[in-house]
Amino acid sequence: MKKIFSILISFLFVLSTFGIASVMAPLDCCDPANFDFSRTLVHVGDTFTISFSGEFLIGCNDFVEEEGLVELIYVKVYDGDGVLLYGLDPRTIGGGAIMIRPEYWIERTYKAVRPGTAVFLINCTITCESIPGCKGPDCAICTYENCQCSKTVTIASRALPMDWILKTFGLGKFKE
Repeated sequence: MKKIFSILISFLFVLSTFGIASVMAPLDCCDPANFDFSRTLVHVGDTFTISFSGEFLIGCNDFVEEEGLVELIYVKVYDGDGVLLYGLDPRTIGGGAIMIRPEYWIERTYKAVRPGTAVFLINCTITCESIPGCKGPDCAICTYENCQCSKTVTIASRALPMDWILKTFGLGKFKE
């Protein structure tokens, strides 16, 4: 009977060690299971969504996008059961703080503003320097270094039927 108890206690110790090791493992910020891009090819005026967990937001240094190509138009925060907690339009609401927990799920909806390649950098070291003599929130120049990975969204121009007509008759900006 004593041998059985000693074997069970040893087995319990081994299992608890594996359980703690799996919980304490570092978060892989580049693992696609931690974030999702709804589309990687959009046209100007289209929207796309980036979804990620609260654990990703806490453990990794967020997404950094190239400015001017996309505009953040809506943010939704869901709890662990999928119930919508917050729905925010960052264009109309000031930069308020929201408590994010690891079990939350966040969706950011972006609108493509102009053609180009929007590169989203993930888990970067951010260094900011303030501009001398400048006052306000946009008075810092930030550089992003040592990024672990990146994700690209290609933004194509929206071709219109009138463009084909103008090009056919040699009019407009298509004249060669």
